[in-house]
Amino acid sequence: MKKNKDKKSALPSIEKPPFRERALSFLKPAGKYNFIFFLVAVIICVSVSTGVRFKQYSIWTETPQAHFVGDIPMMTTLDSYYWFKFAKDYTAGTLPADRPVPMLGFMLAKLAAFFDGNVYKAGIYLIPVLASLFIIPLCLYFYRLGLPAAGIMGGLVGSFSYMYIARSSIGRVDTDSLNLFFPLLSSYFILAAGEKKDIKNVVVHSGLAGFSMLLFHWWYEHPGFTIIYMAALIAYLFLNRIEYKTVLYGSGAYALCSNPFFLWKGVAGIRDFMTSYFSIKEATTVTSDIVLPNILTTITETQKISAKDVLSGILHEPALAGAGLALFFICALINWKKTVPIAPVVVLGLWAFRSSNRFAMFLGPFVGAGFGFLLNILIVNFIGWITETGRRETVKEVLVYALSFVLFFAFSAQTAISFTPSPSIPASIYRTFIDFKKLSSGNTSVFTWWDFGHALKDAGYTVYHDGAMHGGPSTYFTGRGLVLNNPMELQSIIRCFNSKDKTCYNKIDVLENKTYKELISTALNYNGPVENENAYVLFTYDMIAKYGAISFFGLWDFEKKTGENLFFEELRCSGIRNNILSCGDVTADLTAGLINRTTPLRKAVFSKNGNVVQELSYNHDKGLYLELVFDDRNNIVGVFFLDERVFYSNFNQMYLLGKYDKDLFEEAYNVFPYARYFKVKFQK
Repeated sequence: MKKNKDKKSALPSIEKPPFRERALSFLKPAGKYNFIFFLVAVIICVSVSTGVRFKQYSIWTETPQAHFVGDIPMMTTLDSYYWFKFAKDYTAGTLPADRPVPMLGFMLAKLAAFFDGNVYKAGIYLIPVLASLFIIPLCLYFYRLGLPAAGIMGGLVGSFSYMYIARSSIGRVDTDSLNLFFPLLSSYFILAAGEKKDIKNVVVHSGLAGFSMLLFHWWYEHPGFTIIYMAALIAYLFLNRIEYKTVLYGSGAYALCSNPFFLWKGVAGIRDFMTSYFSIKEATTVTSDIVLPNILTTITETQKISAKDVLSGILHEPALAGAGLALFFICALINWKKTVPIAPVVVLGLWAFRSSNRFAMFLGPFVGAGFGFLLNILIVNFIGWITETGRRETVKEVLVYALSFVLFFAFSAQTAISFTPSPSIPASIYRTFIDFKKLSSGNTSVFTWWDFGHALKDAGYTVYHDGAMHGGPSTYFTGRGLVLNNPMELQSIIRCFNSKDKTCYNKIDVLENKTYKELISTALNYNGPVENENAYVLFTYDMIAKYGAISFFGLWDFEKKTGENLFFEELRCSGIRNNILSCGDVTADLTAGLINRTTPLRKAVFSKNGNVVQELSYNHDKGLYLELVFDDRNNIVGVFFLDERVFYSNFNQMYLLGKYDKDLFEEAYNVFPYARYFKVKFQK
């Protein structure tokens, strides 16, 4: 017995590996995956992403009056019409020789041939497919990391996060649909470039990464990405201990395939990006004397939002989105070297916490990838407990992909998968663009706020102000003409914009060596010939809600360097009884001219089909103005409280009340409340 005891004590003890090694083994399990199974899962992801967007279109067809004008489907971004105009000009051969056609315009022009030349339908069918392509390089990236579930979950959550689907849904014919695809594709090729140290692998994949950036520049025209990705490539190759000479060849291949000229432009591109988005200021200094308002302060997608709102733009519950993002950072920490190629996309997404909310769309895939990472490691670590060795790989494959889809659909209600967008331009307004163009002859110029400029140009009009020319003097003077109580000044501004050979317009567009008083004097005192006698002022219903932004520019104080936000305060009213207007907690006594028995009214005006039918005046020295606006069928359009400046503005007087100087303007087309066109009379 003693002998046996001594023998037992002589056996070597088995020590457990250190905690760090066990933790890494758990969080970074080894394993390979069948590519065929993976490919099937990716195809399912892309199909679901595309199918949901086409479902949105199917919902639109159920209410064609709201979503179509003839055979033209409405769009869900105002920029769509910019690309349609490019496609049409490219097809007609009327693009300027020095202006290459953008990739999106080229795609629309070519695809329109399959829709009888209808570029709008081509855009409707193109975007759902393009918006889903980012899933492919994302899944390939995580497949190479041995985490296919992270790719699947990242693709699905990324596709249906509100910030992304809102920017890539049906009718959103714009560059957002491939702004994830090209960076992720380049990241994938950089990852592949560093996995093998032989020069052929490095050069080929570096070249492919560069070519991806070349295509991205054709798509988006932001060369800063090219130089950032070159830095990521070089850093990743050195981290993988690739020979200096091989890194040099790889960098050269990247530079050559991405176009060295874009690398040079990239430095300025990064500077401009930082200037635009690092701190969005209310004012922009143009010269030492002239400081103009910053247009970015009035554009929703460029606004900074809270961290909670950024996260809830990915999943409805911000804590859940935060958990997914935290899990991704754990994954990135464990696989830190292999995260370098994808770091530019991650940083761009994180920029949403510092600057514009538009960057939040880049975060969605990584929130999903975090949950997929957790699912992946749990399945791989615990699969051995429930299966025999021979069947382990098969069960692992089935569980990884099946549970990825189950997990996503389990909390799909947290995403925007059921989102259906509304047109950016209501069909009722867009219809007037088409109809009035048929009624007007020759070249027709339109003076209006910048939002619908691209759509008007696409419909065949000439505009003085659009989404590509907004900001600067044109925005200031457009706002000024609309919000001031001076019809003559409105006509003078249009005359300057419409000057022969743009003589006056060019003068106000060049601000160097000029004071703001000289700028205003130039615009208001031009008496020369005009380019086009066929010019119109256009008012549309949406401008009521946008009046705050319009007044901010139009009432800009050059000395105080700030504007004023004036509004139409809209009321929800139930009716008038005994001459008392009831609007929830607000009542207006139309006999005494009092709001809630205390606040005085100066006037109460009843307008029908854009013309005053009754006006009540009260003997009060100060107070608000009340407008009750009806259409020609006596349906209420709106009930508004206004201050004196808004009430007497050119916009309110001409559009809602039908009061205008008949020596300066004449009504040409009235589809109240949707749109109203006034022809400008230019005195000789």
